[in-house]
Amino acid sequence: MKFIDSHIKKHLTNFINSSENNFDEIFALLPTENKEIYIELLKYVNRLLDENDKIQQDDFVFFHIHFEQDLDDEFVNILSQFLVLKYHLMSLQDSTKLEDDFNEILLSKRNEIRQKIIRLSRAPDDASGARGNRIYKRWLKEKKYCEMLSSFYNSFDEKTVIEPINLFNTKLSTAKILLENFAEFPYLTDLENENNDLTFNRCNPNLSLHQVDKLHSNFIDNCEKIFLIDCERKKNLKTFSFNELKSWKKENGLPIKQMVLFSFGKSKINIENIRTKLKRLKDIFKIPESSTYVVLNSEINKLLRVSNNHFRKISFFGADENVFWDTLQLECSIRDLYELKSNKLLNIYGLCINEEIKDFIIDDLFSEHEYSKLISAETKFQIMEMTEKDLKEFKETFVNFLDSLIDMKFADIINNHLNTKKTLILPNLFVENEYLSKLLLHDLKSENIQGIVTWKSVQSCNVQNFLILSFQDQGKRPFYFYPNLLEFYINHHFYARGAFVKFLWLNQFNWSKYNLANDFRKIIEHPIRNTYFDIVQLKKQISSIKPEKTISIDWEFESRYSHNLNRSVIKVKFQKISRSKTYPYSSLFIVRANENSELRVLSGDELQNYDLNEEIIEVQSLDDILEETNIFEKFAETKNLEEELKIIRKKFDVHESETGRLWKILLKRKCIKSSESDIYKELTAFLDSKGSKMVSFKHFDESWTNPESEAFAPLSKKAFLGVCEYLDLGTPYYIIIQRLRNSSKQATRQSTHQMTLLLCDLFNDGCFDDLTKTTEVLRNRLSKYQQTHSLQDIGIDQDNLLVNLKSLVDIVNDEIKLKIISKIEIVSNE
Repeated sequence: MKFIDSHIKKHLTNFINSSENNFDEIFALLPTENKEIYIELLKYVNRLLDENDKIQQDDFVFFHIHFEQDLDDEFVNILSQFLVLKYHLMSLQDSTKLEDDFNEILLSKRNEIRQKIIRLSRAPDDASGARGNRIYKRWLKEKKYCEMLSSFYNSFDEKTVIEPINLFNTKLSTAKILLENFAEFPYLTDLENENNDLTFNRCNPNLSLHQVDKLHSNFIDNCEKIFLIDCERKKNLKTFSFNELKSWKKENGLPIKQMVLFSFGKSKINIENIRTKLKRLKDIFKIPESSTYVVLNSEINKLLRVSNNHFRKISFFGADENVFWDTLQLECSIRDLYELKSNKLLNIYGLCINEEIKDFIIDDLFSEHEYSKLISAETKFQIMEMTEKDLKEFKETFVNFLDSLIDMKFADIINNHLNTKKTLILPNLFVENEYLSKLLLHDLKSENIQGIVTWKSVQSCNVQNFLILSFQDQGKRPFYFYPNLLEFYINHHFYARGAFVKFLWLNQFNWSKYNLANDFRKIIEHPIRNTYFDIVQLKKQISSIKPEKTISIDWEFESRYSHNLNRSVIKVKFQKISRSKTYPYSSLFIVRANENSELRVLSGDELQNYDLNEEIIEVQSLDDILEETNIFEKFAETKNLEEELKIIRKKFDVHESETGRLWKILLKRKCIKSSESDIYKELTAFLDSKGSKMVSFKHFDESWTNPESEAFAPLSKKAFLGVCEYLDLGTPYYIIIQRLRNSSKQATRQSTHQMTLLLCDLFNDGCFDDLTKTTEVLRNRLSKYQQTHSLQDIGIDQDNLLVNLKSLVDIVNDEIKLKIISKIEIVSNE
């Protein structure tokens, strides 16, 4: 977000330069050639560490510095060396001084080195400087090393107590660099090194917290600071959690004062990657609230002097409002036709620049063919269920709306942007449907169109100049879309313009900007930011861009209807199985890490965060359980439901010889007593009073009053509840039919999706961790499940919610068969 970056940059230089510390002394000691590249970024880190020490109030504090960029190994190594030197000097300054005695260990070390230097004062007899033989070179190297050690230890006051009090947990590669660069001056030694080098700092690339305690108990009993540097993928180093060490400190009186974690982002920089990474780190290390400081990508680029020449501008054209669009939105809301006003369809409407595209849209939506290129079968069926009168009026509204778009002459606006060669970013349908793309390109300056791509394929483009004609924002958690208009990034030198119809998109775009800015503000908030970066003023700036006009977007539906399909797949290789198994990119997995009891649901992208060389990860596809085992059928207990239906049928004096759905039988009886037209009118009026729409008379006659027709119930939840009330069937009958429909082949994509969302919550809330505690976990979260899930639509009776959810957990738990994975990769199919 540009204005957030500008606000932060305005305060950044002052924050760094106002530091009063020994940075120059530390930097001068760095034994690295390329350190000048990173000097400003190191100053920033140094100031953050010093400020954290100032505001430290508790006796044990966790400080987490997260770099939004995935910085390279060179910086990680230089940062690690800088930290070692900084905390050597700090420990030396704060070290205990003996009052009446000298540090005998230090004096002994000095004497030992002095004796070595005396012994090495003359070269061995068989050493030859002229010939530079191996013996001479070895002698010279050892002599220089001892002289440097002498210089190092002579710099200490003879009364100084020197003992290891700082632990640096790092990757093996980082530890190797550290130990090599500090081989001459032992500012740091390996934790497992048995040498008696005097140092304040120890390095640990391998041992877990419990192993350190077992093998080096003297060290852990004196340790004051623990650093974790880019090591969250190391199984053993994950054991250094804040909660564990806080407990040890309380129980055993450990002197530990501080833990500092340094972590790095992913190659793709966006808010969802930051949130996912921070959540994972919080879960691993049990990071307390308000302990994470995020160093932004813009800050890193400024301090590393990386130039950003990319340009992105989104423009909106036409009137602020359109009466035909307002009418269509209202009609779609009344008729429960959300898909027709979804972002997917709006992108298609927005490119209706000629009569031919209009005819394509109208024919697809309103033809009698059940198959549609634009909309789902559910929405198409709902349109086909309309009365003839309603269908005619609805179609007329659509035609008027599309005519108003053509009258805008949006093609001229697009052509004005095609003054130079550009690649068009279009909705998927315009790229995939050759006929539709021809209709669009016919009215555009084809000589300046380098190519057409979708949002998904844009990331792999080598071109630099784009015209964006497909609206895609970031969505709202957990339904996140990337790339998007606000987080679109190719490289430091790309150029992108966007052109959109104002009354369709501007308000949503403004909300997207506000939501993204507000989400970023929440992520970067930290006591240091609040003190030095005027976050109060930033909050005011963000509040000032909040739109007045509200929007109503159902992101669950947007996710379901999104045509921005991800062409990548997830390939998983299981242990003891020769062939890899391929899953859709959107797949969710039940995961257990390192044989613990916790079962969680993660995406394939999140699975990649695990280091399979370090950790034992067992998984099972959640989709596989839902597809291979009919959870709905098991949960519904079809036999019991049929028995319950018999009781209800008996109440209405419906004999077993009368086959078909009860609600249809009762409607047919009413029609026989009166007439189909009279009952149709009566039911239409009743549903209208309930805010629901009636189907066409033809559909009423062929399906609703025909007990032998296939449909379980009307697609519209509101309409079916209204029919049940009209027939005095009540809510229990509605729930039974929903369960039976879900357990049959007619289970809708929506109910499967809703079951998936519910199971994700049940797993991630810990309902499957210990079945003896499931009821207690469920009881504490019942209100959450009632508020966030459409339980009736998946046949869960809320009157017995606790019992029903416990039954669901038991049923799914029986199907869990996890397998250890040895490899996981995301492969593009494009």
